[in-house]
This record gives sequence, C-alpha cells and structure tokens, in this order.
Amino acid sequence: MGLPELIALEKGSSFTYSKHWKSLELLDNPRSMRNFSDLMDLPTKRVEEFLHQRIPLSKTLNCQVMTVSDKHLRLSFPKFANTVEGEAYSDVAATALCQLTGWTFLQVSLQRLDYKPLISQTKSSWQKRREIDSNSGTVYAECELPEDKPWQQFLRMLSRKARARVTIETTLKDELGETATLTLEYEARDLDPA
Repeated sequence: MGLPELIALEKGSSFTYSKHWKSLELLDNPRSMRNFSDLMDLPTKRVEEFLHQRIPLSKTLNCQVMTVSDKHLRLSFPKFANTVEGEAYSDVAATALCQLTGWTFLQVSLQRLDYKPLISQTKSSWQKRREIDSNSGTVYAECELPEDKPWQQFLRMLSRKARARVTIETTLKDELGETATLTLEYEARDLDPA
C-alpha cells in the first residue's frame, strides 16, 4: 500500500503529489504541507490495513485503529489476546502495545510527508500508574504528535541530514482510564533523501 492510498481524500476530491516539493497540493484549494493538517483525518481502515500488512502480529492480536488523524492515533487491543488465563496483563505486553502505537503513528506521519522512513527505538521510559483493570475487556494505546517546535525541528533535521530523533509519548488506558505512559525516543532515517 503506497502513500496515495494512506492519504486518500473523500471521494470526489482530487490531488497531486510531488516528492521534490515535499508537499501536497489540492487542485481545488492549494495549500502547503504545514496547513494540510487542517484539511482531513486519515482513513482509519487504510491505516489499519497498513499496520496489519507491516506487522502481521497486530492482525493476529486483533489490533484495531480506533481513531487516527495527523496529530493523534488510538489503537485498541482485546485484553484476552495478550494474557494467559488467570494471569494479569503483563507489563511486557503493555509496553509492546505502546511501542507499536508510537511506531505506527510515526511511520504514517512521515510517509504522508513523502519520507521513506526506517524507524528504530533508541530510548524508552515506562511510568506505571496502576494495574490494568481485570474487568476491562479492551486496552487502548494512544499517542499524539509532539509539540509544534520539536516536531518542526525534527522534520528540518530529517530533511537536511536524512536522520533525526524525536520523542513520542504513548499512553496506555483501560475502560477506567489511564494506566501507564511510555515515553519513546525514535531515530528516523529517510531511505530516499531528496
């Protein structure tokens, strides 16, 4: 699945894409990539297909994309898929879900901007607030785009050096609320620098 499929607009809208300009121009209403975030949310099913194709285990675990936009991603996981009967949801499974969420969000965000990213995790910090509720059937992991200044610095560095680091915070929740936060530092490389 390529970039146009990930960022396809509603039926009837047409667009052109140029790798060299690193921007999306709508034929009806030209805008720069900085203003593109105001135009649309990403198609949930397309991002879910991308995730299941790139990380087949996510499909096996019945991972679903609940909400996705240019600034936010929320995945859901049935709790039973990651537990042994009679045991609590493990911290290892919880951190893996948070890592998957952060990685997916960064991959999709960079591909939308026409990067061909290779992303690896360099550091992580796990802050647990409480155990996941034993009665919750679903666990959610969500992350948001970093603040504008660090994000823009990251994109500038990636454009100039084809390599940059960014920190993304992912929150784990159950049906009662927040349970833990995983702060991840990712290193991204552009495999096809312009």
